Amino acid sequence: MQVLKSLDLYPNGIVGVKSEIDGKVVRTTLFPGQDTSAQPESVQGFCRSVWTPEVVAAYEASLATA
Repeated sequence: MQVLKSLDLYPNGIVGVKSEIDGKVVRTTLFPGQDTSAQPESVQGFCRSVWTPEVVAAYEASLATA
């Protein structure tokens, strides 16, 4: 069973997910525009709300200059 513990939003739009699965803490990092279909609906909804087209474009532009 998976229990969502926390969602963290970092300035560049990256989302950190902390869950507990079968008593073990699992951390996942999701990047703006990434497919979140394997994530729980609460995580998908959070990402949809914070990953505006502007956030995704800015993140992708930051990768191009890195």
